[in-house]
Amino acid sequence: MTLDAVVKTSGKTGLHVFVPIERTVNFDEARADLRRWWAAHLMREHPKDITMEWSVEKRTGKIFIDYNMNVRGKTLNSAYSPRGVPGAPVSMPLT
Repeated sequence: MTLDAVVKTSGKTGLHVFVPIERTVNFDEARADLRRWWAAHLMREHPKDITMEWSVEKRTGKIFIDYNMNVRGKTLNSAYSPRGVPGAPVSMPLT
């Protein structure tokens, strides 16, 4: 199975990964099952590089997968828009 992901910078230190899926499950099922499975799968495949650990001290030097960001009503910085922080960094799509 392959998934065609679209990646963009967050405009700060992170990346946003968008993975289009067919609507065979509802939002709550996708949020509860698919996102956690995907994050755990990546962590198993790359245990030295990826973590789901919330503690900053425990995740230093690793890529933090924050699968909890997928919630209804959560705002998302759109591509090419500046962040409301000093220096106004901009969220950008990546290839």
